[in-house]
Amino acid sequence: MSTNNYSRTQRHRHPSPPANVPPPSPPMIQSQPPRLYDVTLRSGTISLLAPDSESAAWMALELSFERDDELIDVRQADEW
Repeated sequence: MSTNNYSRTQRHRHPSPPANVPPPSPPMIQSQPPRLYDVTLRSGTISLLAPDSESAAWMALELSFERDDELIDVRQADEW
C-alpha cells in the first residue's frame, strides 16, 4: 500500500453578503443649501446667497471693491 504524504490546506472563506444587500456606500458630505445674507454698503443694502458667513463676508468685500463702495455690514437675512 502506498500512502500519499500530501498535506491538505483548507481555504478559509469569508461568508459572502446576501445577494439582496447592496455594498456599503462611501460617506457623503452633506451640503446645506445656500443662505441669504444682507450686505450693507454705504450706498445701500444688497442681498446675496452664500454657503456660510465667511463666504458671504468675502463676497461682500469683493462686491464693495467692484463698486468702489464702503462695506458697512454683512449679516444673515433671517437672523434675529
